[in-house]
Amino acid sequence: WGSRDKGDLFVPSFSRSKHVKDVPYLEDFPIHYTCDFNTKPYMTGILCQYIQHREYDEIRVFKEYALSYPNNHSFALGETFNAEYEDDIQNNGAFIYGDASGNNKLGIKSVTSLFSDLKAGLGYFTRRCKFRVPPSNPRYGNEMSKNFLARRLLLDKIFIGEMVNGRKVQITIDKSCKNLIGDLENCKQDANGRLEKKKKNGIEERGHMIDAFTYFTHHHKILGKHRKLR
Repeated sequence: WGSRDKGDLFVPSFSRSKHVKDVPYLEDFPIHYTCDFNTKPYMTGILCQYIQHREYDEIRVFKEYALSYPNNHSFALGETFNAEYEDDIQNNGAFIYGDASGNNKLGIKSVTSLFSDLKAGLGYFTRRCKFRVPPSNPRYGNEMSKNFLARRLLLDKIFIGEMVNGRKVQITIDKSCKNLIGDLENCKQDANGRLEKKKKNGIEERGHMIDAFTYFTHHHKILGKHRKLR
């Protein structure tokens, strides 16, 4: 009684006691900023730092944005980041990740795409940011298909701390990131191993933070290079 069956969770290896700590921002390292563009219940942004040590990779999640109305739009994702970290972007640059569909043309007056709107919010500091948005989002896959780790399985291995190809990973998430922590503790997988997104009053309440996080972690410049099995 009282114990949880983690078998149906999307990230069963996540542990609040192991992964949630005080995670201060380190001024000597660039920010990796990753976004998801759902407007309800909020527009999502996660601020991370990625440090490659000799023996392991370190991922530090130090802040999240859950921008609700009236700031639940892509321009505000850029503007909020710019306003809070202007000096840091200027000094160290930044890397930006997100939903690949955010590059699609919208046909809306003054908004070419969601990423162009985010860039408008960044203003001058867009030139100090490198956009790492692939042509398509990381595949979910069915468990292990063609020697390729499914999205869920790689994410789970990241939190276990031992990569499939031998590279260790250490990940910590700041206590303030309540929505990301809530997703990791509660989001489940569906029958096909995809992230299950249940709706309430027509709104997907959970999963947006996990999506944003995987756009970062699964990029080939970060840990996506470990998706292919040897």
